[in-house]
This record gives sequence, structure tokens and C-alpha cells, in this order.
Amino acid sequence: MDNENTVNRSYRIKRKIMDEVTEDVLIGANCKTINEFVGDSIEFYTSNIKAGKSQRFLSKEIQSVIDGRLSIAENRLENVIFKLAVAVYASIYVRAAEGYIYEDSFDRVIRKSIDDVKGLNGYIDIHKIFGAIHGDTGL
Repeated sequence: MDNENTVNRSYRIKRKIMDEVTEDVLIGANCKTINEFVGDSIEFYTSNIKAGKSQRFLSKEIQSVIDGRLSIAENRLENVIFKLAVAVYASIYVRAAEGYIYEDSFDRVIRKSIDDVKGLNGYIDIHKIFGAIHGDTGL
């Protein structure tokens, strides 16, 4: 260790924390001594604080990968939920139009369902569907 680049300080660390720093931990952290481990730990923690990250232990690369995966999962869930909403909406239309709808007009029901689901904002208005069936919608 180069003494010109080090400072000699005394700090008190709880025994419980120091007991966690075993030989396996040192090997896992790629450190040869406890001093090196403590120095690396302080450097890691201060760099996270300086980076303004609220995450306490994740590097920005790991956090970026996690955020990317979550974004992909969110998009997939949005698509699945949208498709389910269209299917539910179309089913309600078909049920409401029993006796009034034929197989060749089902594509129009799907298109209308897609348009309606896009404007739902999470709320299906059954009365609107019955009004559309018995009104002038072309279904």
C-alpha cells in the first residue's frame, strides 16, 4: 500500500457489522485486507450518493437493466390488458346484439370495440353499448 496516498484514521464500527466481513466476503469483494474492503465500500457508497441515486446498493448499470426489463414488462402487460378489454367489449356487443349481428359483421364489432377501448380510460359503459346496438351504428 502506498503511504503517500493513504491517511491513517480511527473510526468506530459496530461489532455486528465487522463480524459480517468474513474471508468469503473479502474474496467476493476481490479485497485482500479489511482496510481495502472498507476503502472500496466507502468509495462505492460515496459514488452512489454523488450520482444522486436513491438506490443504496445497485450500480447504475444494474439499475438501467432492471428499469429496461420493467419497461418491457409494462408494455407487454399494457398490450395484453388492451387485447382483453377489446375481447370483453366485443363480447358485450355481441351479447347485446343477440339476434341482430351476423358473422360477416363481426369484424366491424372488433373495430368498434378497439375504438371504444381506446377511449375507455378504464371504464366500460354498458348503457353506451346497448344504445349503440339499438341506435344508428351500423352493427
